Amino acid sequence: MRKLVLGKRGAEATTVEVWFVVIGLILAALVTTGLLKKTVDDIKGKTLEKNYIARDIALALDAVYAAPGDVEYTYSLKKYKFVVEIKDSKVFVKDSLGEKDATAGIYDYFGDPDSKLSVRITPLPDDPRPMLVTLGNRNDVLLVKAENAFLEEDVAFT
Repeated sequence: MRKLVLGKRGAEATTVEVWFVVIGLILAALVTTGLLKKTVDDIKGKTLEKNYIARDIALALDAVYAAPGDVEYTYSLKKYKFVVEIKDSKVFVKDSLGEKDATAGIYDYFGDPDSKLSVRITPLPDDPRPMLVTLGNRNDVLLVKAENAFLEEDVAFT
């Protein structure tokens, strides 16, 4: 059995070493692809838009909850077709249902800690009308309604 001495002419590489190189190249390709996608999203402004909308909705929820009396506020997502999830005192804005929380726009709000508010708002496919999210406070209970979108309440989020 010969020892492999790196850097020597005529040195042999074993099958195991070749597989380590192949696996390393595959992992490098996966990491590079992920970084390129993140970079493209950042350049296109998608990441910024998701963060902005998450913060805006969370601040609107805070304002609606803090307002005295009953109040309703309608938030228009204009041309955006993002999925909005409100759960665990956080607002998540995602490109699609399958998007991981790590790449979503996320922001906390300070509503009632005992509130079990858990909703998902999904855009209607091929609908040119803007999604409208109505945030309300009735008798100190936060309410969420949606127009031109699917609204799921008390869903088990993945």
